[in-house]
Amino acid sequence: MERTTPQDDVLVVTGASSGIGAACARRASDAGYRVVLAARREERLRALVDDLGLDQDRALVRTCDVASWEDQTALVDAALERFGRIDAVVANAGVSAQMGLLESTPQHWQQMVLTNVLGTALTVRATLPHLLEREFGHYVLVSSMAARRPVPARSTARRRRPSAASPTPYAPSWCRSGRSPGSTSPCSSSGRSRPR
Repeated sequence: MERTTPQDDVLVVTGASSGIGAACARRASDAGYRVVLAARREERLRALVDDLGLDQDRALVRTCDVASWEDQTALVDAALERFGRIDAVVANAGVSAQMGLLESTPQHWQQMVLTNVLGTALTVRATLPHLLEREFGHYVLVSSMAARRPVPARSTARRRRPSAASPTPYAPSWCRSGRSPGSTSPCSSSGRSRPR
């Protein structure tokens, strides 16, 4: 497979409406990547695209609840329809514990687990067939610092994204440094990775 330029690469970012997701989208866009931005808050995604000065040839905005398989498959279908490919995925969507164990509701815990654990798994599951078909791709799984270091008075945060904590515990270095997504862990399921 030939090496492509960043202008050809497509990056999907979940949780792109704020924080690390928006920062990753900004860095990738600045580096020339086409971006697929997904989150529950469409107005914030559109504001980010406007701020970045991107048109529909460079960005796609999709409302997506990562805990919904239907939303995830619609996101992938829309990305493939618009850009014809997916090169890298930042699974960043997450919900944090805003209160301590006794103050939080079981409904909030449920939403947190569905978003942070199931949502990450569904993001990988929805995109993996395309990356395996292309025999190339990268994943960045963003997790909370609370998965490594408990935060006092927010004891439910200790369980935030435990499945994502080991592979990629912090924001990817290329989001901070401008390095390409090729510096992250390749799609290990394919057994192959294209050097960047």
